[in-house]
Amino acid sequence: MTIIELNSYFQSALLFNVPKNLVRLSYEISKNKLIVLAIFENIPMDYERDCINSTVGEVLGNYSEIISSKVEYQVKGGANKEIDLQNLVFAQYDSEMY
Repeated sequence: MTIIELNSYFQSALLFNVPKNLVRLSYEISKNKLIVLAIFENIPMDYERDCINSTVGEVLGNYSEIISSKVEYQVKGGANKEIDLQNLVFAQYDSEMY
């Protein structure tokens, strides 16, 4: 499976699963392990983490080569340095008022 196909699975899995608090979602594959990084504006609530877990579960269902997965949650501007993983699949547009 190609990255383009995997991005497509993420995009369809994200339909109706994007919490308002989510800023960015990225992923990478390392040794048959899917690593997902979800960056939120504020500390994510349980239902927001469930949305991301549901998205990852749907992707895993379509990608049989992945043996395991890991989801990391970060808060924008928190103690951790914000670095996206290799493949960015969602980014919130933050516009300024004119």
